[in-house]
Amino acid sequence: MGRAFLGCAGELGMCSAAWLFCETAYAAGGADELCALMNALGRGFPVLDAVGRAVLSGKRPPLETADEVRLRLGGLEEVVFVGHEALFLDALLPTLPADLHVSLLRPGDAHTNWPRVVANFRGRVDTVTLADFQRAAGPGSALVTFTYGAQETTCHVMPTWLRVAGPDVRVQFRSLIGWEVMRDPFFVYPRWLVEADRAQFTDHVGPAVPS
Repeated sequence: MGRAFLGCAGELGMCSAAWLFCETAYAAGGADELCALMNALGRGFPVLDAVGRAVLSGKRPPLETADEVRLRLGGLEEVVFVGHEALFLDALLPTLPADLHVSLLRPGDAHTNWPRVVANFRGRVDTVTLADFQRAAGPGSALVTFTYGAQETTCHVMPTWLRVAGPDVRVQFRSLIGWEVMRDPFFVYPRWLVEADRAQFTDHVGPAVPS
């Protein structure tokens, strides 16, 4: 089951896969089935554990925040997403202007089949790497990353974000946007992720996550 979740997370993103697994388990067997899933995978995948707690509380993915992200991207020419969450990108991309060029940063993750990921967006996005993403920089460009379990001053991000958002990069893009994708805080230490300072973002979008 863990390998299945990891494969799904590589295709969809960790949080998107967690919502899929947890909502499917709940629909199939209610709270007992979902708790069994959380007991089996929650320690290894803390995002799944947190999403499972949200599902048990009757919560849904915060997809309504896609509209706020769209507003933050207004008037831009280029946007590079650092990280990949299919649920949230699927909600956002159809609302963006056709002339806004969208790229996903491809960090070389062995768990991700990037040609398959990109094919799912039917030509709407392409990929860049750590070696060439700065070609998108400029006054009409933004970097966006997904955040997990944001608190008042901190959040958790994929490790690639720390390799991207150095002091030199911050002055090359008009906006650095964090997009929160969780409803509930972490109960299990969030392995797979790293802590980041929310102050580094020009904008942080998403629901308030209780401490």
